[in-house]
Amino acid sequence: MDNKITPTGYLLIVTFFVLLGYAAWISAKSIDWDVLKKMENSPLSLPTPVVVQNSTPSATPTVDLKK
Repeated sequence: MDNKITPTGYLLIVTFFVLLGYAAWISAKSIDWDVLKKMENSPLSLPTPVVVQNSTPSATPTVDLKK
């Protein structure tokens, strides 16, 4: 048995890529280019983490240096 692609296989492959191209075209048409340019030109602000003490003083280990 040879592993050849049948005409149905070619049709499925071509149909897949045609639909993929059509979806890409629709996606590109739906982009609001003005909003995209505004977002690209705006400064990037990253959130900074807030340091919080999560443990209670009684749960914090201490070192006893007395000898």
